[in-house]
Amino acid sequence: MDVLLELTIVVAVIAFVVLVGALVATIMQIKTTLVQAEKLLGHLNKETPLLLSNLHEISSNVRDVTHKTREGMTHAMVLVHAIGDIGHTVKKMHLAVLDQGERLLNTFDSVKRGIKRGFESTQHRNTYDTKSFQEDDRPQSPVKNMVKAYLGMIVTQALRKLLFGTEPDRAPVRQPQQNTGIRPTGGRKVS
Repeated sequence: MDVLLELTIVVAVIAFVVLVGALVATIMQIKTTLVQAEKLLGHLNKETPLLLSNLHEISSNVRDVTHKTREGMTHAMVLVHAIGDIGHTVKKMHLAVLDQGERLLNTFDSVKRGIKRGFESTQHRNTYDTKSFQEDDRPQSPVKNMVKAYLGMIVTQALRKLLFGTEPDRAPVRQPQQNTGIRPTGGRKVS
């Protein structure tokens, strides 16, 4: 039994030595970790105030930027409203100019028609009043009537383009009536 007891004591001593060796290695590892943690905490103690001051500076910069952005947005809104008012005024002026131009064009057209009718009336009157002095009482040439009509149309289109800045309408051109030789007052055909 003595041998068994000695064997048990040897095994216990070996187990104790292995346990102590493992504990020593673990304690050494813990000591190394504690030294590194102490260095890290020392480093953090030095760097943390700098980081906090930088964060404070960044937050004040962000606050300034948002304030300036808000001010810029209010100025931009004022500018947008002013541009909208200017656009509205320009639109009103454009419509007024178009309206006045249309009136002027209608007046010009009426004057042109009046002059044309007056010219035709004077021409017919001269033709019929001076019949005794004229040997040849020919009706007015259709070509001459067409030339007058085209000239009037060209002047009207040029004025529309000048006033409105657009191409004139491409409405069909009304051809002047051909002279049939019938007198407006007498109803007789001229031979």
